[in-house]
Amino acid sequence: MIFLLGANVLSETMKPALSPAVASWLRQQPLRSLFTAAICQAEILGRRPLDRGYRRLDTCQSPKEKTLTIAFDTLKFARALRDKAHIPHEQAEGMAHAFADATSEQIATKGDLKEVETRLEAKISATELRLEAKIAEVKADLAKWTTGQTLVLVGVIVTMLRFAH
Repeated sequence: MIFLLGANVLSETMKPALSPAVASWLRQQPLRSLFTAAICQAEILGRRPLDRGYRRLDTCQSPKEKTLTIAFDTLKFARALRDKAHIPHEQAEGMAHAFADATSEQIATKGDLKEVETRLEAKISATELRLEAKIAEVKADLAKWTTGQTLVLVGVIVTMLRFAH
């Protein structure tokens, strides 16, 4: 079974007094079955809580890529899971690394999507121009063929009328 962890579950692991129910449930779950949504990660990691038992996360805006860059302390997260949730050290470390990997992967931004949209629109426009040129070429060939066939038929009719008289 796969679980998509919400912000409440993740934020619970950062509290000084972890809920026994959450701690027990987390200990029972295999690491590979726990996932988070990008919006949930941004919600948790985008906050700047006071240092009252919470660990501090810094966020910054990358001017070059215009994406959210998150500084994530895997050691502190693993220790919190181990000490507060009583999750075995190896599992806590694995969860911390998995969480860090998931938050550090590049996510498509609105700018990325706009760039792809612009490129696709350019390709579609180029394809439309090529198709319009081909259609015009076929129309010209068809007009030539039709004109030629009409002239041949007129010639046949004129010849038949001459022999008929």
